[in-house]
This record gives sequence, structure tokens and C-alpha cells, in this order.
Amino acid sequence: VRGIYTTAITKILRDEGIGITQPTEPIIERFKIKNPIFLPPSVTIKDRDDKKGIVIIGEPKATDKIVSILESKLSHLILKEFKPNLYSIYKGRVVDFKNNTALVDIGEIKGRLLPEHSIRVRPGEEVLVCVLKPSLKGEPLLSLNPVITGKYMRFTKGARISFSKFIDMKKREELLEITSLLKINGWGIRWRSSANYADIESILSDYESIKKSIKEIKESMNKLDAPSLLYEGEKIVEVVLPLESKEKLDEIRRYVVPTAPHHHHIKSIVHRKLQGVIEFVEYTVEKSPTILNNISSLCLSFFLKEILGRKKSVEIIQENVDKGEIIIRGTIQEIDYDKNIVVVKRSIKGRGVYDGLGIKKEIGDYAVTYVQLYRPYILHAYYSSSSMLKGIYININTPVEMHSEGRLWCVDLKVDVVCTYNRGAKIIDMNELNELVKKGTISEAFSHKVLSLAEHLKEILDSAEGIDKIVDIIFKNKK
Repeated sequence: VRGIYTTAITKILRDEGIGITQPTEPIIERFKIKNPIFLPPSVTIKDRDDKKGIVIIGEPKATDKIVSILESKLSHLILKEFKPNLYSIYKGRVVDFKNNTALVDIGEIKGRLLPEHSIRVRPGEEVLVCVLKPSLKGEPLLSLNPVITGKYMRFTKGARISFSKFIDMKKREELLEITSLLKINGWGIRWRSSANYADIESILSDYESIKKSIKEIKESMNKLDAPSLLYEGEKIVEVVLPLESKEKLDEIRRYVVPTAPHHHHIKSIVHRKLQGVIEFVEYTVEKSPTILNNISSLCLSFFLKEILGRKKSVEIIQENVDKGEIIIRGTIQEIDYDKNIVVVKRSIKGRGVYDGLGIKKEIGDYAVTYVQLYRPYILHAYYSSSSMLKGIYININTPVEMHSEGRLWCVDLKVDVVCTYNRGAKIIDMNELNELVKKGTISEAFSHKVLSLAEHLKEILDSAEGIDKIVDIIFKNKK
């Protein structure tokens, strides 16, 4: 386990009887581990690049077990399962070409062959392919060059020898000597981080296991019909951790070490100065635990000022559950630091109609967007050039968090509430929310909470008179 969530997740897994291998020095110290183990992990857990969640990668059954444990301990998780498994090997059939790229049927899905490999195959040809890049939505990327993964090394086609950045120089020299003794016959080796702790007997055992896998793949390729799975790779699940999950992780971490309010949220913000501040706050909490509740609300206002206080504009990142993101850019009109509300104005460009509202876009239209930290929705009020309110659109999402300097972040949960003067309020896109439940992306309990919130917001839009009154009710809790 590596990253900003390490202590809390380690606590969860140890409480469930899951052993932690290759622990860092702080983890050894915090959990008072007398005899740490350094065996190859069945599963690796690390931060997402933006630190708003984690990536779990490893043996399929072990990965599923870890995901299941986290689901039972943390609420409102968003699971993104990438398919097929990384480095899985299939006997596939070329079924089509699209933009000079071969499409290969591998059974559960059709994948795209690398362009440089596509020129080597013909329609109808049976080919051995390896999954280079699993997909969340769409076609995975395939290669004609297989990759075989062991505990300490990864065999790849070609003669290249490379090392994980976590292997020290002395160990690299030793591994190079071992490599020269192995009969790899046209294969390259990528030495994995676990090799840093391995003895020669373990490495040779791993080598024999990989050789056996290669032999079995060749036999299956000759014996099985296309499409068929020949070798199962590593499962990848990305777990987005919304605010509720981060707060629960704060609570769990507090059992192990003094933890500041909003620790994991603040640690996930890309801002160097704030990391030093959170460390100072935790030092203060350690010396005087009673101060914890008093500084909780002050923390948010301070951090919001740091990322937006000197900015004239803001970007609101709405991550798509399936793939990609939408970025809303606008000029900051007002920031209420007491209630952590940001009001943003933006000009409307383009023609057509507003999604969900069904109202025509016109020259001079603009939108005023209301965002409040930790609220699970964003309100957009659309106006004509003469400042006449045309419609209201409320995105339901995970609670809004700070992302980085000049940026806020949330995950769009598909369901929205819209309102126009003539048609009243309605909830839209509920079928898309149901699809998320069917795919296992969110839990049924989570979806019920989202729908309950949508109904509540619809009632407010139907009953409140005027945009000011609506904003007062849903952001400032005024009746």
C-alpha cells in the first residue's frame, strides 16, 4: 500500500486479517510491526494520479476481495473496473479494420490492435494478442507481443532489460548477473520492485514458473478455437473516494495517529504550501487533542482562500464516471468564506438548445453558477442578455472538493434536476443512474440517496419563488 491513504487503508486491511507486505518505515513504526515481511504482493494499492482515489491492481480474486472489504467499510465508493485484465493473452480473430487499425474479437469484447501491428494481419486471421491497455468504456488496446508477469519479473518480447525505479543500484548489478544466466531466447525482462527483496532461489523459481506459463500458452494457442482466453492478467480497479469516504478514512486514521480535520481531502489537493500546513495542524492536534473540533471549520476557509483567494477565475472539474471530464470555466463573482460558497459567471457560447432545459441558446446568454464546498450539487442559473432568468439546472454530484490552485472537483452522478418557468421542475437521466448500479459502479444504497436528494431539490424548485430564495434554501439553509 502506497500513497496518502496508506495508514487508514493499512488499518482496515490488518483489522480484516489481510497481511501487508513491503511496508514503509512510517507504517512499521505506526503499527509496531516487529517482523515486517517483504514478499511479492498479491495486490498493490496506490494513489490515483490526482490523489482523489486509489488504484488497486493484482491477482483477480485477491483484488476482488480487497474491493469488497473497502466497500464494506467505506460509504459512497465509485468503482471503475477496467476490462479486460492487464496483460491477459487471448487467441483472437481479426474481424474488421477501422482507420487502418485492426479490430480483434477476443470473446468478451473487441479490441484495437496497435497501428504498427495492424499492418501485419488480415481479416479473418487468428492471432495471439495481449492486452496492453484495458478500457473503462470502449475498445482496449492490444498488441501482438505477449507479456508474461511473474512475482519478480515480467517477460516481454525483445531483448531489452529494464528495472523498476524502486530497485537500488547494488541490487540492479546483482539482477544483471542473474539475467545473463537465464535462457530467455528473444525475450526481454522488466524487473519488478519486488525483486529488490528477492534471493536468487526465489528468482529462479519465478523464472521456471514463467517458462511453464509460456509453454502452456503455446499449447493452448494450438488447441483452442478463437476467441479464447489463454492467460489471465492482472485486474485493475480504480476506486474514487468521494468526501464521505475521505472523512471515514480520517476517522480510521485517527485510531493510529493524530489526524487533522479533513486530512485526506487536504492531502489530495495539489498545493505544496497546504501540505506543510496540514503537517503543522497535525502536530498541534497531537499536542492538544481538544483543539480538533475548534479548528475544523477554520481549516476549510483557510484552504479555500489559499486556492481561490487571489484568483479572478475558477475551473470546476466534473469527472465523468465512465470516462473523461467536463471543465466549467468562469469568472469569480463572489466568495463567501463563512459558508464556503463560490459564485461564478460565464458567457454561453455556441448555438442550439440547453441540454435538459430544451430552451434555445441566444446571443448574449450567460450563466451564474453556485458552488459550495462539500455540497453534493451545483446550481446553474441561465439568463438572457437582458438578465431574464431562462432556466435552472442542478447537477447532482459527489460533494464538491478543492482540487488544486484555481480548481474545484466533483464526480457527476448522472442525475440532474431542471426547471423552467413554463414547465416546472423535473428529474432527468435517472436511467443513467440505474445503469451505474447495474454495472456495479455505485451501490444501490448510494443510488437511493442520490434519488432522494433529487426529489428534495425538485420540491424546492417547485415551491420556492425566485432564484435568490432557491439559493438561500439549498446553499444557506434559510427557509
